Amino acid sequence: MKKIVSVVSAGLLLFGVSVYAEETEHQKEASLPYYVTLKGAYTFGEKYKEEDGQAGYGIGIDLGYEFAKGFSIELDGTYEKADIDADDGTGAIVTESADYYATSLDLVYVYEMTEKLGLLAKAGFEYEYEKIGEASTHDTGASFALGLEYVFDHAYNGVIEYETSTTDGPKGDAVMAGVKFKF
Repeated sequence: MKKIVSVVSAGLLLFGVSVYAEETEHQKEASLPYYVTLKGAYTFGEKYKEEDGQAGYGIGIDLGYEFAKGFSIELDGTYEKADIDADDGTGAIVTESADYYATSLDLVYVYEMTEKLGLLAKAGFEYEYEKIGEASTHDTGASFALGLEYVFDHAYNGVIEYETSTTDGPKGDAVMAGVKFKF
């Protein structure tokens, strides 16, 4: 009798563990479609009017919602810093520190090339605030990005993207790389 109880108990325990494992795998697949991407940025700088933007760096965060397979909507925020060389009005070149704060609303599509690698494309509307020395200005325009997304795990991906926008200024285009956390 003890053998039967032991065998039945062991069977129920193994059955419970296998059901729990299946539920856990199912829960992984049915995770919520939200994500956060934390990334670093490198800006190239460019000549704009009498200002000459130097290369800079920054940080960014994307808050996203995947509403269909491969399609997402994101709210992005970035802070970038660079030096700007400009004519001070007397012919002398002065170097000023520049800060850029940008936010955008983007539509994102990731085309799954392989099981682990996807081609990423973004298009959206951007608002950018620029502060160079004591002067500040803002601009709005379209933003675009192309990149790659690599799946490390069901919960996080690596992302690298090249971003440009139609906003005017000496900041230039940027390359961004980071980690996307899905939940």
